[in-house]
Amino acid sequence: MRAAGRLLGLIVILTVLFLVPLYADALAHGSIAFFKQMVCGAAVCVVQVDLNDPAVRIDIGLPAKGIAHSESFVSLVSRHAPLAAVTGIYFDTRTLRPTGTIVTGGRAVYVSHVGTAVCFTPDNKVIFMNAKPGRACDLSMAECGFRTGPRLLADGHYALDPRSEGFRHPGLFGARIRTALGVTPHNKLLLVLVRTPVSFPRLATIMKTLGASNAVCLDGGT
Repeated sequence: MRAAGRLLGLIVILTVLFLVPLYADALAHGSIAFFKQMVCGAAVCVVQVDLNDPAVRIDIGLPAKGIAHSESFVSLVSRHAPLAAVTGIYFDTRTLRPTGTIVTGGRAVYVSHVGTAVCFTPDNKVIFMNAKPGRACDLSMAECGFRTGPRLLADGHYALDPRSEGFRHPGLFGARIRTALGVTPHNKLLLVLVRTPVSFPRLATIMKTLGASNAVCLDGGT
């Protein structure tokens, strides 16, 4: 879709922010870790979160005025005050509307049928659902979630097929700085920034090397 490739470079101040507000006792339990390393020849920054800790809560941060409005990155982060955050899904630079459905507080606040669905349940389980562009998928089990993509890994296997998810703009397919979300078999959430420009296939390999069994690409913002 055209919208899925029009936003590179603007996501920092305009898009949804994916947040991990962790309580102080979660930090004390060692449920969050941050590290940098080289993976497959690329410089990688990783926030690893243990979703098995009930003190961990995941949420979606929206601009103060809601969907289709902008807010500075500093303001958005200061207002939500998470302990970890990563930019979220793609949006159309003309309308500022996301290209994928967004659920927060158990309620869909925006609906658009592009990409893989990532659902966080109230008990901190993560469900990935493949969906065809233009078709709805059931997100009723999600406390929060969104549709993004493309899917990188599914149950430990490579699952890259961007065009089947509705991602067709040629600007998405080169080597770029990328962000991604993955989950390990032990329910560890990985929020990953790859600072070296990489393609989708290389990003999938990086996520697999980091231990993710399921993973999706996010918009490569700051």
